[in-house]
Amino acid sequence: MIEKIKDFFSEYPQLFGIVFCFFGILLLLAAIKNWEWLLGGPSWNLQKIEGISNFFGRTAARIVSGIFGITAIIAGIVWFVVYTFLYKK
Repeated sequence: MIEKIKDFFSEYPQLFGIVFCFFGILLLLAAIKNWEWLLGGPSWNLQKIEGISNFFGRTAARIVSGIFGITAIIAGIVWFVVYTFLYKK
């Protein structure tokens, strides 16, 4: 299955940028809407965004996830533009 995904993105690399944009939009919406599945929970784990939420506060976690979301959207757009218009096989 992983080989099929790898072959698909090798054939159409610009679609990887769309995946990044989707991920970024999801993170940005989670930060704006204050979604519990991303920002909260009873566990304390610094490897997840909920660890930031528990340690520094929910507002800081929302800001961090919003920045990550915007960064992923910009990276996805750049990736899409580069592989659609500038990259020649």
